[in-house]
Amino acid sequence: MSIHDENKTTFEADGFVVVRNLMNESVLAQISEELEELKAKVESREYRGNHMFDDDVVARAIFNPYDFSPAYREFIDTPEVIGLVRELLGTPVRLDHTKLMCKPAGKGSVVHPHQDYYYWQDKNPNQLAMFIAIDPCTEENGCLRLFPGSH
Repeated sequence: MSIHDENKTTFEADGFVVVRNLMNESVLAQISEELEELKAKVESREYRGNHMFDDDVVARAIFNPYDFSPAYREFIDTPEVIGLVRELLGTPVRLDHTKLMCKPAGKGSVVHPHQDYYYWQDKNPNQLAMFIAIDPCTEENGCLRLFPGSH
């Protein structure tokens, strides 16, 4: 996959670019199924780790789903994804970590605008976060908002 010059320009100016239809429906369905199984195993404590819970019961964030989901891992490792990231950053790439946010619509707390960059352990400015929506993200259910130029 080759990102168009316009998208790279947008990425550099705004700090993000939206790439639609990078994942086909069958891959999305497989990933969704595997991640539901992963959530159940984390909540039953079959898979232990540095996960976050609501009320010590319901998984809110599962760290490193890449290690547990073959379909997710296969998607992340595709030449299309790696090539896209490489083109945006212009350097060799490495995967630092993955995280599954399990935030049901209509629940949780308000999260004020913030930059995740502060929390990244390696403060190298040549990093990229990739957001993959497993379920529909709408304003009504609390979608991710991005602010052009806030990078």
